[in-house]
Parts: sequence; C-alpha cells; structure tokens
Amino acid sequence: MTETQKKHLPAAIAICLATFMGKLDTYIVNISLPDIARRFGATPAQASLIVLSFLLCSAGTMLVCGKLADSLSLKKLFIRGYWLFSISSLGCAFAQGIWWLVLARAVQGVGAAVLLISAFALVPRLIPAKLRGWAFGMVALANAVGVGLGTPLGGLITTHLSWRWIFLINVPIGLLAASRAGALIEDAAAAPLKKIESFDYSGAAVSFCAIALLLYAVSAGGERGWFSHVILFTLSSGIALLGAFIVIERRAAEPVLPPVIFGHKQLRMALAVACIFFAVMSGANFIAPFYLEYAKGLTADMAALAFMLYPLMHMIVAPRAGRMSDVVHPTLLCAASLIVGCCTFSAFSIACAWPGIWEALVFFILYGIANALFISPSNNLVMGLAPEHSEGSVAGLYNTLTTVSMAVGVALFETAFTTVSGHKSGNLAALSKSALLAGFRGTYMLAVLMLFIGLCLSADKARKVIAAGFKEIGAIAD
Repeated sequence: MTETQKKHLPAAIAICLATFMGKLDTYIVNISLPDIARRFGATPAQASLIVLSFLLCSAGTMLVCGKLADSLSLKKLFIRGYWLFSISSLGCAFAQGIWWLVLARAVQGVGAAVLLISAFALVPRLIPAKLRGWAFGMVALANAVGVGLGTPLGGLITTHLSWRWIFLINVPIGLLAASRAGALIEDAAAAPLKKIESFDYSGAAVSFCAIALLLYAVSAGGERGWFSHVILFTLSSGIALLGAFIVIERRAAEPVLPPVIFGHKQLRMALAVACIFFAVMSGANFIAPFYLEYAKGLTADMAALAFMLYPLMHMIVAPRAGRMSDVVHPTLLCAASLIVGCCTFSAFSIACAWPGIWEALVFFILYGIANALFISPSNNLVMGLAPEHSEGSVAGLYNTLTTVSMAVGVALFETAFTTVSGHKSGNLAALSKSALLAGFRGTYMLAVLMLFIGLCLSADKARKVIAAGFKEIGAIAD
C-alpha cells in the first residue's frame, strides 16, 4: 500500500463500512422470515413486506438522497444516515407486531439509501482521481462480504440467539461508526457544494411513488401474474407518474435531477451498460440455486456451498479490478468483463446439460471474475463522468437504475425459464429433465444476448480509448 493510499485509508474504511451495513441488512433478514412470521402469527405475504418495505423505501429515496448530497453538508448527511439506520434498527429489534416491523424496516431502508448515496458521493470528494478505482474496489469488496455473510450470519443468529439480534447488532456498530466518521472524514466534505434556493418537494414525492410502484410491479409480477389487475394498475400508475416526474423536472427551479446529467452522452451510455450488466447479474443469481438443486440434485446447503465460489471470486478480484481501473481506462475493463461474461454464459448454456458438478463450479468461478471485473471499474467510470457539483445526483441515479435493473433481471430470467421450459405449476420437480435443462439453457442464452448488447454499446468508446492509447504510444516513440 502506497503512502497516498494509507493517507486516505480511514475515509475509505468509513465509506466501506456504510456500504457493508446496507448490503448485509438486505440479505441477513431473508433467512429469518419464517421464524419472524411464526412469532407474530403472520402470513408469508405479510412477512414478505418486511423485505419489500426496505427495498421500496431504499430505492424510492435514492434520487432525493443524491440531491441532498449535492446541496447539504455531505459529511453531516453521511453521519445522520448512520444515526437513522441505527435508530431504525433498534425499532426493528423491539417490534411488537408485524406492522411495527414493516414500518421500522421502511425507515431503515431510507437510512440505508442515505448511507449508500452519501458514501458513493464521498469517494470523488475525498479520494484523488488517481485512487478512485482503488476506493471503489474496496467498496465492491465490502459489498461482496455483506452479500456473502448476510444469509449464513442471519441463520446463525436466528438459530442460536433470536431474530431480534440481527437488528440489534447494527446499533452499536452504527453508532460507533457515526461517532468516528466525524474524525475519519476530512472537513473538505463538510461544506455544501452549492446552495439551493428551493427544494423540489413535488418532484421528490412523485419520483418516490413512481420508483416504488414500478419496482413493486416488476418484483411481484411473476408471483401475482403479469396480467393481474394489481400488477397492471401498479405498472401503469408507475409509468404515468414517471411521465409526470419528467414534466415536473422540466419546470422546477431546482430539479431533483440536474439537466446537465442527461446532456452527457458518455454518462448515459455508461449507465445503460451498467443497467444491462446488473440485470444479468441479478437474474443469474436468482436462477443459480434452482439449477443446482433441480438440475444437479444438490441439497440446499450443498448448493449454497457451491454458489459461495461466486462471492469468493468477487472478493478476490474486485479490489484488484478497482486498482487496475486507476491505470487502465475503466471502459476497457468493463468491455473485457462483458466479453468474459458472453463467453462464460455461451459455454455454460451447452455445458449445463453435462453430468457432474465441475462445469457448474467452473462457471461460478468465471462468472464471479466477470462480475468483479465490471463493478469496480463501472463505479469508477460513472462517478468519474459525473458533472462537477452533481456527484450526489449521479450516485442517486446510478444506484436507482441498477436497483430497478436487478428487479427487472429477475423478472426477465424467470419469464425466460417459464416460457422455454413450459413450467406453469408451482412444482419444478414435476418438470422432465429435458424441460428443466431447456429452461436453464434459454435463460443463459438470454444472458449472452443482453451482455452482447452491452458490449455493442460500449464498443465505440472502447475503440476510441484504444486508438488514443496507440497515438500516445506513437508520440512517445517519435
């Protein structure tokens, strides 16, 4: 580690801890839902709201958090995010009923959004441009650790202590982090970037409702039926509110999303490619356990153990990919990731039908490398392209789009599997082996198509970067 990295390490740790806590709490609760439902006498549908309320409120407030990050003291916003997350975790731990817990989780989702967006916005504010990839590599590592630890840690705590402790452990960690963040984060991040004369309350409210409705429709469409009255109503309402949000933003004196963001072609392209990649990542993660259990006949614990290769490779490669993006243009690393992903999914669409488990293990290794090779450089690229004084807004837009894309990815892969396999009932075991394999092969070919589209979108910029590199080499040679 260089002296410059050591100098900025405390701030990077504070940022990583925030992203780790938010990601951990996204996954740690899932394994405890059956126990929580039994204790409160709740139905599975009511228990699912514990997860859904967190997701909807987190995603729905990210754009607003981005605007606040550009307008208020980013240091204070970051610390208050820790406080809000910790206090709401305490509310979750002492919940006396299912609806109390759902409400507390909604507030916790807002706290997670504040932490995540302010953490992303702090990186370009605190970390020099030449170390930005290194910092985002550490953030990606923290995310991977949160994902990897979430489910097993939640299971251990629920089994040996109580489900309430999955929330209680956040309180001392969050309060300690909040108290230390003031010392770890330099005062350069304390002052607001720009003063706003008025806040776009109508735009904030409409954006929250639009994102929450769209995310709910995409998340619940597979279970409720895409042509059910509830899904059609929420989807159409979300689209209508999204249109209203665009109209409001054009007229607002201080819009939630600054117009300068949409005038940046490279940023738009980077966001589009990231959306495609995150959709594939989420869809592949969703379908993987079904493949391992139904196509390979593994038990749930063995399937989880096999799948751990994916986050493990992410932990190993992500920090290195981040550091590489400080030397190599992030666009080239993202393009390389898309190529590796296309090749990996293409090969596995054939190999998934082979007997044995080794081809699946190799797939998870290569798939984990492709993901790690993309995420850190993509974060670096997007935040590096953020217009001056709009880093928070870009962070909010980026995380909102990727969150929605992940829900869309699950829906797309579920639909592709159902369509190709002919699966209509709730019992996958009733499908023939050939139908199962056809369904999985179809989903992996969909991944190839989506990644190829992403590669085409990034090809022009990658070509220009390579050409510029050759010109620079030629100039040095001359």
